[in-house]
Amino acid sequence: PPFQLAYPAGCSKSDLDTRLPQQVMSMKTLDEDRLTAFVVDVETRIDLKDFGPNFYLPKFKALTPSASDIRIISNKEIVLKGNVRAYRIDITFRYDAWPINLYIVVAQRQNKFVYVAVSGWAGHSMDDEIKAAESLSFK
Repeated sequence: PPFQLAYPAGCSKSDLDTRLPQQVMSMKTLDEDRLTAFVVDVETRIDLKDFGPNFYLPKFKALTPSASDIRIISNKEIVLKGNVRAYRIDITFRYDAWPINLYIVVAQRQNKFVYVAVSGWAGHSMDDEIKAAESLSFK
């Protein structure tokens, strides 16, 4: 489904990860944070509220074996532009010894999950990147 988001000034395009065929956008911010977007088919057994714990997290763990101390801090419903129901999932983990924050905003449209993931080193503000993820809207 066609979608758009407003990303922070100074972002630059990054190569897509060939291990992630559902990835449709990858950007890097001036602070080296990552901003990525994905479109995946809706699995009938997954409700939007369960996307983070039951869909995203198992795939993340499989693709990121160096990650440890993975915790879902928050999994809450939000409303995006156009009164679109969505969920924001806040995750913390360690990559090797480094603490990382990961924020995901996911919405459902046309039998697809569209999600934006923002990740970066813990300890600095990612407010602009989170606003970008929450700016997800559908055309």
